[in-house]
Amino acid sequence: MLIAFPIIAYPLANFFVPDAGVGIFLLAAMPSAMSAPLFASLAGGSIELALVLSVFTSLLAPFTIPFVAAITFGSGIDIAPLKMLTDLLLIVFPPMILAQIVRKFFHPHIEPASFALKPLSILLLGLITTGIIAKNAADIFASFTIELLPLFWVVLIFAVITHGVGYLIGIGKSHADKVAYAISLAYMNIVLAIYLAGRFFPHPKTILTTIIALLFWTVLFAAFRTIALKMAAIKTKSS
Repeated sequence: MLIAFPIIAYPLANFFVPDAGVGIFLLAAMPSAMSAPLFASLAGGSIELALVLSVFTSLLAPFTIPFVAAITFGSGIDIAPLKMLTDLLLIVFPPMILAQIVRKFFHPHIEPASFALKPLSILLLGLITTGIIAKNAADIFASFTIELLPLFWVVLIFAVITHGVGYLIGIGKSHADKVAYAISLAYMNIVLAIYLAGRFFPHPKTILTTIIALLFWTVLFAAFRTIALKMAAIKTKSS
């Protein structure tokens, strides 16, 4: 998931839509979203499996992303792998450690305000995206032409493929496990991808690809959930 998938996705995306390959590479190289267990529960998937995949891919990603980027791009793109590794370690590990400390010692005090956490997360996501767009505004707005249409298509196709490949990974497993695999592969940490695009790959098409993926990420889940629940119902009837 973290090594083979981005290496395969980059040349395929770049072949069909030049300059979109780096954005697709970033998406493919990302760990599963921390909300994957929630998505799994809503779509009838295995919450436990989604949680394991989310945690372990998040712990491995700071090491795999610079490694895979160095292999994929070589000297063609100046990616500063060591700097990327340092940034990722600071982005991933301190928040995870702090979250566990807060959960263990301060959970009763935070619980009354839990209703505000999701809106706050959405606000912070919007601020991160807005900041990256503002930093590269001139180049991004210059790209708002018909060139956007191929980006939409390549991201949509990528999103559909990740759902299908994720589900097929679970061949021989239960439907709930297959759904968890699909969600863990298709719903990656796009916020991290947007950050890395703005930090290390500030090409307008790369940034736009990751932002477009965020739009599809929020829309496609409703369709996937409907299909997954119907498949579960069919399997239940047949058994």
